[in-house]
Amino acid sequence: MTTKRSTSLLIVFVLLLALSATAFAGSAHVSGTGTLTASGSGRAVLRGDGSVDASGNGVLKVLDCGGDAVIHVTGNGLKVIKQKGNCVLYKYVGFNGTASVVGDNIKVKIKGIAIDMTAHGTGVVRLNGVGVYHVGNQTGLWSEPGVEIYLSE
Repeated sequence: MTTKRSTSLLIVFVLLLALSATAFAGSAHVSGTGTLTASGSGRAVLRGDGSVDASGNGVLKVLDCGGDAVIHVTGNGLKVIKQKGNCVLYKYVGFNGTASVVGDNIKVKIKGIAIDMTAHGTGVVRLNGVGVYHVGNQTGLWSEPGVEIYLSE
């Protein structure tokens, strides 16, 4: 009886392990309206129209493809500006401070630690790493495969 029970528990454990691995194998997709707040460490990528206020330590990139982005960055780091086709890339290496970005057709990417951000507008946010986010009445966790949040107003 003990061997049967041990075998049954082992089978249940293996099945649960397989199910949990399947659940985390791909990225999650979440929809929300208007505003997202997030904090964590890893990588945050935001694409769309609106505003982003962020702080953290690492590398900050802003891609302005709408031509109207207003970018304010404070803190330490080396600023590099490059033309990328019809877009302008602003890269802050060694970013350790705050950033405020407003515009249409923008992409904001932060890779590092101690990332805190608030985004308003429409678009897609992808969070990879370890952290927590809030959108609408939903709260979720960042993940290594990534979680995508679709924002609409």
